[in-house]
This record gives sequence, C-alpha cells and structure tokens, in this order.
Amino acid sequence: MLTSQTRLSAYTLIQNMTLDIIVCTYHQDALLKCFINCVKSQTNSNWRLIIVHDGYDSFYENLEKDLESNGYLGENIILTHTGQRVGDYGHSVLRFAVNKYVEDENYVILTNADNYYVPVLVQEVLGTAKQFKEPEFIYFDCVHDYARPYFNPPFGYGHLSSKLEMNFIDRGCVASKGWLCKKTEPDHIGGRCADWTHLNKMIKYKKEDGSVVRCQKISKILFTHN
Repeated sequence: MLTSQTRLSAYTLIQNMTLDIIVCTYHQDALLKCFINCVKSQTNSNWRLIIVHDGYDSFYENLEKDLESNGYLGENIILTHTGQRVGDYGHSVLRFAVNKYVEDENYVILTNADNYYVPVLVQEVLGTAKQFKEPEFIYFDCVHDYARPYFNPPFGYGHLSSKLEMNFIDRGCVASKGWLCKKTEPDHIGGRCADWTHLNKMIKYKKEDGSVVRCQKISKILFTHN
C-alpha cells in the first residue's frame, strides 16, 4: 500500500500527465456549480473538466451565461452540448465527449453532475498512475446510495468498497486511459447496468500484443455518488 509520502513523491513526477473529468448534465444549476467547485478545489491542477449538456435549449443558453459571468468557467473547463437531447441517462452524451475531447494518453473519469469528488482525487489518481507505471484502469472506493448490492437493502448511503463485479462499482469510481475508454466507448446497452457493461468491456479488453489491461485499486473513498 502506498503511504502519503510516496504518493506525494510520485506527484512531483507527474507534470505531463492529465486527468480528464467528463461530466454529463441536463437542466442542473446548483448541483453543477457544486461539482465544478469540487474540481477547482483539487490539490493537483493537472486536470481538465469537460461539461456536456444533453442537448441545446434556452436552459443551456442561460446556464452558459451564468457560469461565464460568475467565474465558473476557465482555461481548463470546457462547457459544451450535444446537438439534441437524447435522454438515455447520459450514456450518449458521454460517448460524444469521449470521442471529441479525450486524448489517448490522458486518464479519464466519466460521471454525472450530481456527484462529488474529494480534493485529493487528481493527486491520488495520478500519483498511483506514476507509482504503478500507468495501469490502464484505476479504481477507488466511494460513498454510494447503494452501499450493498441492488435491492438488498433497497436504499441507504454507506461505504462501497469497489470490486470488479457488477453492483460493486460505479463508473464514477474509475479512471481509465483515454485510448481504452474510446476503444470500449460507453453506451446504453444493459439498462440499469450500462455502467458495468462499459467497465466490463474495459477490464476484459486485450491489447494488440495480446496482453490484458492492468487494473490498480486505490483503497480510499474519493467519490460520493448522489
């Protein structure tokens, strides 16, 4: 297990590594501002935030003006939109953003605007990436409203110790290499389990040399699922 000191040492060596955080949103204002603030509060500035609204309408126009005039946008924060609303829980929105904005060698997290990340997220992810020679798939624990498998019990926030199994991991708990995310791109197949469908494709992906994707866990809560 990495100590805080070894993570900080690794942190000094990751100046050329970036974490892209792609967030899908639809008609959210206060929640989106909270999300932007949690990213802007990161202890490591090697990140890009890409906010994608599901479709273009008057709400988006007003949102863009509001965020711009109140200082929420910046050089490494992109606000954009899809051509029209899809309404498939963000899967098509995320696929659009992955294909348009993600760079192959960056790490990328796909998530929703009603979630929250702790201030050391970027430091922990990129420090771990450097320490373990850039594994393609990094995942971590979270606080989740389904703290145990679905419907058992039906609700209740708690510590979800992420595992590479259905119902034990959320897509927002994963930072993958950009090229891997693009090769396996997110979709709506699987309904409620569509997140796992995408993650499972990443885990099982075989590279051109026949080797499998390397996965590394950070045993810390870095994410709150709302």
